[in-house]
Amino acid sequence: MSSPRGTVTIAGVPRALAALNSAGIPADGIDVFTPLWGAGNRTLIADAGPYTELVVTDGKVTAVSDRITTTPVPGNGLIVLGRGVAAAQLAGARPGDPVEVTFAPQTAAPLRMALGSGAVLVRGGVAVDFPPSTGNDEPKPRTALGWPAGGHRLLLVAVDGSANFSTGLSFDDMARLMVRLGAADAFMLDGGGSTELVARRPGDAAVHVVNTPSDGSERAVPNGVGLFAAKGSGTLRGLDVRPGADRVLPGLTMDVAAAGFDETWGPAPVGPRGVQWSAEPGLLGDARDGVFRARRPGAGTLRARAGSAAGEHPLRVLGDLDRLAFTERAVTIDPGATALVRLTGFDADGFDAPVAPRDVELGYDRSVVTVTAGADGSLAVTGAADAGGRTTTITATAQSVTARLPVTVGLVDVPLAEFEPGERWTALAARGTASVDFAAAADRPGAGPDNHALGLTYDFTGQSSTSAAYAVIDPITLPSGAKKVALWVDGDGQRHWLRAMMRSQGTTNVPFTFADTVDWTGWRRVVGDIPAGFSEPITLLRVYIAETSQTNKNAGRLRFDGLAAQVGQRPETAEPPRPDPYVVEQGGVPGDRWTFAVLSDLHVSAAAGPDSFSARQAAIALDQAVASRPDFILINGDFVDDNQPADFALANALLHDHVPAGLPVYWTPGNHEAGLSATGGLDAFTAATGRPNRQVFDHKGTRFILLDSHTGDMRTSDWDQVPLLQATLAAAAGDRSVTGVVVSFHHPLHDPSGADASQLSDRLAAGLFKRWLADFREQSGKPVALFTGHAHTAAVSRADGVLEVTTPAVGKTPYSSPDQGGFFGWMSVGVDPRPARVQPGRPSPQTRDWLLAESRPLIDGIELAAPSSLAAGASAPVGATGITSEFGLRFPLRYPASVTWSGGPGLVLAGADTRKALAVLDIGAGTLTALRPGRVTLTVAAGGRTASAVVDLVPAGDQGAVASR
Repeated sequence: MSSPRGTVTIAGVPRALAALNSAGIPADGIDVFTPLWGAGNRTLIADAGPYTELVVTDGKVTAVSDRITTTPVPGNGLIVLGRGVAAAQLAGARPGDPVEVTFAPQTAAPLRMALGSGAVLVRGGVAVDFPPSTGNDEPKPRTALGWPAGGHRLLLVAVDGSANFSTGLSFDDMARLMVRLGAADAFMLDGGGSTELVARRPGDAAVHVVNTPSDGSERAVPNGVGLFAAKGSGTLRGLDVRPGADRVLPGLTMDVAAAGFDETWGPAPVGPRGVQWSAEPGLLGDARDGVFRARRPGAGTLRARAGSAAGEHPLRVLGDLDRLAFTERAVTIDPGATALVRLTGFDADGFDAPVAPRDVELGYDRSVVTVTAGADGSLAVTGAADAGGRTTTITATAQSVTARLPVTVGLVDVPLAEFEPGERWTALAARGTASVDFAAAADRPGAGPDNHALGLTYDFTGQSSTSAAYAVIDPITLPSGAKKVALWVDGDGQRHWLRAMMRSQGTTNVPFTFADTVDWTGWRRVVGDIPAGFSEPITLLRVYIAETSQTNKNAGRLRFDGLAAQVGQRPETAEPPRPDPYVVEQGGVPGDRWTFAVLSDLHVSAAAGPDSFSARQAAIALDQAVASRPDFILINGDFVDDNQPADFALANALLHDHVPAGLPVYWTPGNHEAGLSATGGLDAFTAATGRPNRQVFDHKGTRFILLDSHTGDMRTSDWDQVPLLQATLAAAAGDRSVTGVVVSFHHPLHDPSGADASQLSDRLAAGLFKRWLADFREQSGKPVALFTGHAHTAAVSRADGVLEVTTPAVGKTPYSSPDQGGFFGWMSVGVDPRPARVQPGRPSPQTRDWLLAESRPLIDGIELAAPSSLAAGASAPVGATGITSEFGLRFPLRYPASVTWSGGPGLVLAGADTRKALAVLDIGAGTLTALRPGRVTLTVAAGGRTASAVVDLVPAGDQGAVASR
């Protein structure tokens, strides 16, 4: 195709054109397509017409058209396309006219390189400063090309965006990134859904997409930059080792493979003897027949050899399997449809590894689903054709550890809009016109005689570039668990895209398609899938049609009716959270530790007043925290409900009235310190409190790194703190006075409720911080913990050896269910001033109790359920319920709350000496077992409250025993 700077001369066609060509036609008037263009759709490059297209074969015109066609470029010819003035001149051509095309660059100086691109990002090693504009400022997927000074390296950069895990970058951000990567000069290429990076792995014959395109799949684009190697010899020079994962658990297996490559990294056969495998050290395990079986924990190398060629890959065998989990908490599928899930195993330090289907035993109702193991380690769950509305639970067991996956077959329609008069629909258009009206629609299948639909009338005729017509409504929030969206459409057969505009959490675009083309007339119900990986709440803003092709710009009318979300009936899981040693469940924090108190999400509001629920909860929590005699108090965000001066004044007054002057209070900002919209910035916070948004300090050997996530994203909250975290961790690793590190900011890395809503919005950044903390632990040998809030849930987890603690809310509605950590509370954390050091590559049980905490629920009462009498030899359930009366909250008193069970003479806990005992209380099982007749007293304490019950132990066989109270 012709360059944008040059002249095109066409000889042999009518004299009027020849005269025009003698002056030289700008290249944006004529495009010439050679056979190298291939099968690409030429309409994708269309802009303003009119057009004349000539098909040239063997030097002669064979066809003339007044539009861009899909005619392939002849193998021995050309396609000549004229636009604007050139189109009028070419229109005089006739079949049989001879054509000769020549091209010359239009420049006075010789070219060293010609590049067709977007904006210049970097000049002379300096990032270009772009003026504000809607397109430049928005974070989106971006593609850029650049090179460092000297021209010996090329930078090809693709940045994912418009997705839940990454918003993307602005022009200015992209320019700064290219400078950091070393570019002396850089240019923006195409972006959005066109951002794509493909590469060939050593030993592969083809390339693969290595980024995540924002459309959810590859988009057809007419241009790109490619680097190609010469064809290699095919002689084996090395092996690319490809284990199923970098980690495996003892006693379990993973697949291993190796691809041979030649001197150009192209594929090469490994020879008839195949690949010989070994592990170093050998105690890690052994491999044969493409499977590695792990034996002992440790870090080492997996080696492969074929003749003189070799390859290796790092290998880690984790600690013993402690927990097993499916990659989904619950699955909803249509009858006959299939969902893919995987299994992950965790050791006690939170290191994870995939678990192969061959290593587990599965159990499920085969009349509801079938489960098939895939070669890639996945499990395909397929709903039975007649199982609509039924559920089952798939259990997977490995080494006596079990995971459960609730599965529901079938979706339920939840109406979103009926398009009846009175609904607030309006119209918008891009490069065209659009209008909406309500029209009778009794002709829709299943509709009543008074039914209406929304008519969308549009006209794209004569428009350039992409045209669209939108039916717009106030944002509709999709119900939780929505999997699909359905819509009745009265089609006009004009073959335009039919899509919806959706947002995840109000910011991230969710790509959604009802139909690739409206190629039907009459009513049809269309259903589109909501892509996975986007956090709720998801809102729908528009239903629209769009057209990119210049050959299909026309007018028409559609009618819409019966917009509905299709929601899975997700069964609730009743399993309680798995206990972690961080939470002390019997007794308090050991006395040989120094302590600090952590509170978050107090949400005090001047509008509600100092006697409001949140203000009184805050006062109680502060009083309890002070009474625990901590070295300091940490308030981890959302102390206030809004960033108004009155709210900060109320917070300051609470601190003044309830915290002694000499007790330090550290306050990290949450999103509410920036205002209800979380976009107000922290000026009000700084002015009212005099506190910094981030700080670093050492206390008795522990380094505290307090950061700011008020926007929900660390980078946009304060970019400088990102390199600060990295530098501070590096300094702590080499500082002998630092024995451990605590990092604290408001938003969790991962939403502990599983809803993927209350967490850092940039998922790539969350993964980066997780890796930095894990790398610090592994390389320094020092323990590290992360404290967050925001999720209004008490939760504790370990990921790659890093302790992650989410503190419960003090004064606002818990987000999780009461039995899953959804209660009010705060934490008193005890720190071991001399923790053991981590052994790299090895399990570290000696460091798991570096931090121990009393997780104190804020309650005003306890209900104790126990039998009034119990026959010797019998067992009965016992349990306690915590109550926050004013809020109406009741929750089981168990982990993640700290609860202490005790009793009078004759009562012992499970595992103690029972020779003189009357009864045994098994806290884990929640049972009381009578051993011999007598009387015992049960007492439970939590959150500063206690409750007791007396149980009469009667001889075996007595009637009336086990009467519950």
